[in-house]
Amino acid sequence: MTERHHMMQSVDGPLANWSDEEWEDACDWFEPTFVSGAGLKAEFKRLQSEGIKVLPVGDCENFDYIKGCLGHPVYEQERAGIPI
Repeated sequence: MTERHHMMQSVDGPLANWSDEEWEDACDWFEPTFVSGAGLKAEFKRLQSEGIKVLPVGDCENFDYIKGCLGHPVYEQERAGIPI
């Protein structure tokens, strides 16, 4: 059976690589929860300290915060473009 996997964002990657400007720009994704890059970076550090490796991009009901999306079956009808 074919599976679909949702995208994810690593926690370690931005902490190691993003500039202050990139943290500020990323706040647009998390409004109104985070309005400053410093606040968002602090949250990523907190998540990292709890052992969280990845975050879902969008909704995913089968998400593991270490491995990411564990997959969703794609049925033959869906692959053929037939609504199920």
